[in-house]
Amino acid sequence: PHHTLFDSTLNVRSLWIIMQGIAMLVGFHTIRLLFIYAIDVIYNSSSVRAPKYLSRFINIMEVIIIIAILFCHLGAIIMNDLDFVYLFYLIFGVHACILIIQLLCLLRAPLKLLNEVAAKKDNQGRNEAIAAAIAKVHGANTVSVIIFIVA
Repeated sequence: PHHTLFDSTLNVRSLWIIMQGIAMLVGFHTIRLLFIYAIDVIYNSSSVRAPKYLSRFINIMEVIIIIAILFCHLGAIIMNDLDFVYLFYLIFGVHACILIIQLLCLLRAPLKLLNEVAAKKDNQGRNEAIAAAIAKVHGANTVSVIIFIVA
């Protein structure tokens, strides 16, 4: 049953869908910023430049998910059909998998460099720092694989 709110035609279900859409927009923008920050930190700590296409790729992925949020959530309100919201979660799963695959590919370059530096004999007592950096990249890889499996 639909209940109207404040004597308008906007029902509680529609309001819930709108609020969910707004939360998704804020969440995905935050994830985008976190993704870029994580890549910058890893690449800057290993003195490797991040690929030039990365910011464009992340922006395109954010635009795609924003369009999916708007299309699916408005479709759910206009057509009064929650299948549009379920469609969004399917799109979200594919989107998350693409981002995780990209992250795993991006983590390969710093890990390769750190392994090469660790293999050298003349790294002047920085073995602990290099080992910690390698452990952090391996941790990021592990988290990425877990998120990929969940998505």
